This record gives sequence, structure tokens and C-alpha cells, in this order.
Amino acid sequence: MTSGEPAPGDGLPEWITSSRLWRALSHRNLRLYLSGQFLSLTGTWMQRVGVGWLGWELTHSGFWLGVLAVADVAPALILAPLAGAVADRYDRLRLGQLFQTIALLQAALLSVLTLAGWVDIWALIALQAVQGIATAFWQPARFALIPSLVPRADLTSTIALTSVNFNLARFIGPALAGPVILFLGAWAAFALNAVSYLAFLIAAARLDLPRRPAPVEARGNMLVEALAGL
Repeated sequence: MTSGEPAPGDGLPEWITSSRLWRALSHRNLRLYLSGQFLSLTGTWMQRVGVGWLGWELTHSGFWLGVLAVADVAPALILAPLAGAVADRYDRLRLGQLFQTIALLQAALLSVLTLAGWVDIWALIALQAVQGIATAFWQPARFALIPSLVPRADLTSTIALTSVNFNLARFIGPALAGPVILFLGAWAAFALNAVSYLAFLIAAARLDLPRRPAPVEARGNMLVEALAGL
């Protein structure tokens, strides 16, 4: 650091700058990840509210709202063991970029179809299932990626911060979705979700992560590994 350059945290109370959470946030990779993931998660929760609202507008049926919920969460329950095996085999950041791109395209397509009035309940269910599948593969890769963001000594604080990040987005996303749907329509919530994925992809492209070591043992059959995980 050059003479006269302010140190990170200058002007803040010592009890903040000496805390473990602040030390974790001093890592650039974590700050990038949290900012991109927060925007992405906020958009995801906005879309979930929009999908529920649009499903009700299309059907006025609680049964179909339940089907939409199943299409969203069932892929994670069914594909979790396979997604975990995939996360063990391949680069977690690249997996995140791939499946977040799929989710971006899904949200953009849903926004266009809704704005044009071309979406029906079956298309809504199919597109929601696509997002559910992308989320199912991203979740284990995301959890496995977190230890690469900070040194081991700051891992506990990092896990706490990612939990706060998730729950804050879960609160803010639906709160924003209401007025957006009211004044613009559900299509706008889907469009904003697509933009939020783009924010994560920009943040992910700027991460500087250490290279993962090659596995010591040769990998076996992926389905066998998935069953072992189950």
C-alpha cells in the first residue's frame, strides 16, 4: 500500500473492522460473489411470486398452483444426488455460469411470452420445471464453491454471510415483486429476474479462484456415485 492510501475500513469503528465478518468481507472474491448472488436470488424470488400470480390468473385453481410449486422444487429433490456427483467432477464456477445462463434464458423467454399473451398453464409449468432443473444443478455446485472464495480461517463467517444474503433476498424479492406486478405486470418481474442473472454472470466472470487440484483417484461411474450420495 502506498503512503497516504486509505486502508480498507478507514473511518469505521474498531469493533467493526476487527470482527470476523469484516475480515471475511475483506476478500474481493467473496464481495463479488455475495453481490452477484444477492441480485440473482432477489430476482428468483420475484419470479416465484410472479409465476404464482400468473398461474392464478390463468386458472383460478389452487391445484394448478400446487403443480407449479412441484415443478419448481421437485427437480431439486429428484436430481440432488446426480447434481452433487456432477459438482464433484466439474468446475463449480463453470457449472454456475452454465446453469445461471439457462435460468436467464428461461426468465427472458417467460417474460416475452407473458408480455405477448402467448403463455398458458402448460407452458408456465414447463418453463418453471426448466428453472427448477437449473437450480437443482446449481445448488450443490454453489455450496461446494463457497470454500474457494476465502481462506479456511474465514469459512465459518463466510457461511454465515451467505445465509444472511439468501434470507435477505428471500425477504426483499417478494416485497419488490408486488409493486412491479401491480404497476407493470408479471412479465416485468420475469424480465428483472433475467437481468439479475446477468448481474451474477458478470460477478462470476471477475472471480479469481485457485485452481482445483486433480482428483487423486480415477472417477467411477457417475450414476454409481449419485446412488452412493443418496
